[in-house]
Amino acid sequence: MLINIKQQQKIKVVLFVECLLVLGGVTLPIWLFPQHTSHDIVTMCHKLYPAFMNGCRCICGSFYQDSQSVRLKLLTELNESVKLNSSRISTIGKLFLDKYLEADHDDSNSPE
Repeated sequence: MLINIKQQQKIKVVLFVECLLVLGGVTLPIWLFPQHTSHDIVTMCHKLYPAFMNGCRCICGSFYQDSQSVRLKLLTELNESVKLNSSRISTIGKLFLDKYLEADHDDSNSPE
């Protein structure tokens, strides 16, 4: 099936509009189709080019990255790292305190 250049350009525009409205979170200007929402426009594009839009949805879904889940994962890893370092520092502090008290105790028991 051959697609001429004008159809290719229309398809690229439809893909671009879908990506902007779905993934980019771009809102439509008030002066452009004031009675329609971005969902209405995407639905219309799906009705005009159903197979192509399904493919576009799959492609856009592969590029989508949930920033909230990524942040949650990074914060969880950071929390675990802080806990580990805190326990290490606490252990080192206890060792130094024990040595200091032992040295102080040895000094007080030594005859002068």
